[in-house]
Amino acid sequence: MPAPVTLTLRRFDCGLIAPQPQLSFAAGLLKVALNEAADLGADRIAMKIESGDVFLK
Repeated sequence: MPAPVTLTLRRFDCGLIAPQPQLSFAAGLLKVALNEAADLGADRIAMKIESGDVFLK
């Protein structure tokens, strides 16, 4: 995908999501695990990728 890009995160059951970037040794590859969040403080609804930086909202 060309940057910048914003991804909206939503579970089909409206549950909470805690995305976690995963270590990757391949250049230009972003791996993200989408885990169930245990509380509202860990819930994220969007991920923005811009200029090589990743922002979670």
